[in-house]
Amino acid sequence: MKEKGDLLLAEERKLITKKEFLIGIEVELRKLPPPQPSEFPQGWKLKLIAYNLENTSELVRIDNHCKKSPHYHSNGKQKFFTWVSLAETERLFLQLAQEKFGYFEWNINIKSYEK
Repeated sequence: MKEKGDLLLAEERKLITKKEFLIGIEVELRKLPPPQPSEFPQGWKLKLIAYNLENTSELVRIDNHCKKSPHYHSNGKQKFFTWVSLAETERLFLQLAQEKFGYFEWNINIKSYEK
C-alpha cells in the first residue's frame, strides 16, 4: 500500500521550552484513501516529533507506517499504543514531549482535522 494520501498538515518549528531546551518540532498528517490496513486507524498517517536540537538522539516521536501500527519512541524505546483518535494521539504526544523537554506552547491543533 502506498502511504502517500492527501497531505493535510506539514509543520516544522524551533522553540525553547520552560526547561530551556532548544527543540525542533515536526508534524506531518495525511489522510489515506480506503481501504486502509489496521496500521492506519481511520485512514490517518501521522508523524509527530519533538527533538533536542543540541542532541538529536533525545527525542519523542509518534508515528505509524506499513506493517507498524501507531507507536511512540522515547528514551531509545518503542512502545505501541491503542489508537483512540487524533485528539488523543495529540494529547499523548504533548504529554510525552513536555515530560521530556518541559512545557512549550502548542498551537498546531491536529485534532481539528478529525471530523
